[in-house]
Amino acid sequence: MQFRGAARPVVVLGDSVLWGYGVPASENVVQHLRQRFPNVPFANFAYEAEGPPDVDFLLRYLIASDVRPRAVLMDLNTLTYNPFSKQYQRLGRALERKAPTFLQPFDQQRIELSDDVAAPTLEQKLDAFMQDHWQLYGYRVDIHQFLFGDADAITALWNHFAPRLRKAGSQSEPAYFGLYDLTPLGTDNIAFAYSQHVFSRLKALRVPVVAFLPPVNHALVAQFIASRAYDANLHRLQALGRQYGDTVLNLDRLLPRGAFLDNAHPNAAGNRRLADALEPAIQNALAR
Repeated sequence: MQFRGAARPVVVLGDSVLWGYGVPASENVVQHLRQRFPNVPFANFAYEAEGPPDVDFLLRYLIASDVRPRAVLMDLNTLTYNPFSKQYQRLGRALERKAPTFLQPFDQQRIELSDDVAAPTLEQKLDAFMQDHWQLYGYRVDIHQFLFGDADAITALWNHFAPRLRKAGSQSEPAYFGLYDLTPLGTDNIAFAYSQHVFSRLKALRVPVVAFLPPVNHALVAQFIASRAYDANLHRLQALGRQYGDTVLNLDRLLPRGAFLDNAHPNAAGNRRLADALEPAIQNALAR
């Protein structure tokens, strides 16, 4: 692993907001932060649909691999705390394969592992085919993003054709119906419990955390989140960070509608503004 035994990096954990969905690799928020902190390595382990259980298991894997973060940057996306989201109590396929090594009593009745965890998915088979038949494709992920606008060709193809497939089918519900759950967050929520577990582990390791509630396009999804219950959950996530001595920045209303690609993903200008908002907190974390 590149960061094993090297200069202690800022480890980035989170979902597509920090990964840089929909923007060139050179314009995502982490790349902007690399430019602002040229002497600090940033290890971006964020990826699409990464939920709190993924963050917890990935942190376990990194620590076991002798990666010692200087600080951790992570987002607390309200979408991932929805019990109806696909990542609520499931791990990404790659993490599932490592999970048995890192299972703890805490995980009992919280994580569901696939029965065929060792078997590759169709997407993985197609991705492997591309790597086997095109050497350049298998070389670097940033080349994938440059060529396809995504982490791999299969995801890029799906993102291209999925909107057309949805238009062809019937859609009786609004586009963002069901994405936001306004049930009060607490430790009975599996994703919330894993976020607490992450904060606790990082406190024990004396690793400072910069956590934030990512921007949401309120103009687009107001009918689903214009509620006191939504803001109450944001406050609960902030209080969770404060419980462990960390600050959770509330950037939920940071960006105007024109700075988004959709309901939750900033465009290139939005990524720059997000980096502006995070920069002082990261500076403070590095000074600790």
